[in-house]
Amino acid sequence: MSPAHANVSAAGPETDTAPSRELDEALLRLALTGLEAGRKVVLVVRHAERGPIEDLRRHEEVLLLPEGIAAAERSGLRLAQALRASKVTKASLRVAVTHSPVERCAQTALAVRAGLQREAFAVDVLPACEPLGASYLRDQDGLRKAFEIHQKGFIRAWFNGEVPTSVIAPCDEVADGIVTSVCDCLPEHDLVVAVTHDWNIAALREHRLSLRYEDAGWPQFLDGVVVSVLDAADVLVAAPSLDGPVTRAPSWR
Repeated sequence: MSPAHANVSAAGPETDTAPSRELDEALLRLALTGLEAGRKVVLVVRHAERGPIEDLRRHEEVLLLPEGIAAAERSGLRLAQALRASKVTKASLRVAVTHSPVERCAQTALAVRAGLQREAFAVDVLPACEPLGASYLRDQDGLRKAFEIHQKGFIRAWFNGEVPTSVIAPCDEVADGIVTSVCDCLPEHDLVVAVTHDWNIAALREHRLSLRYEDAGWPQFLDGVVVSVLDAADVLVAAPSLDGPVTRAPSWR
């Protein structure tokens, strides 16, 4: 989902102007650092480049562009090559992908998997994960009215708690739900790539890492955060920033 494009552009910052991109090198380094320290890791990333969203009510129908599929597969290959070159024990590494229920996220996850498989990594495909989607949107009519009221300030108004919770769940609830859900993927796996949407990444970065999108930039395609787990009492959320990596434990842990 995205607030930017055509009539949807009133919802928040412009997000569809960047060219197709791959997983960021700094994000990969954060994931490898966690794995090398003996932690289990989830890369929570936005889907790859999609077509334009002309109508928010039909956003789930918008699929990846060919460039997006290629970028996601290259990202999987880069991740695999980085794992091969790291100090991570490869023989026993259990890898999986999961995704939002929206089809373009499934496309991204499967393309990342294909890239990993090019380096002979076995990769499980986990079921779609509801909290990685947009289940926090509670009232579509109320949402359109909120867009009309706040226009390009909608995302900031949501993050600041100025949009009724009857319309959209609070951002801290969204962020905590994502962290909880991706941690649930880890008992059987060491590394999971979880594909979600830009609003979700922005919520995670702001409410778990205090990285405001006005300062850190809007999450671009295949941009994201790293969740790493040592045990139930030791969960960290990390992301690259202009000033270097930012890492914190979720407040509810």
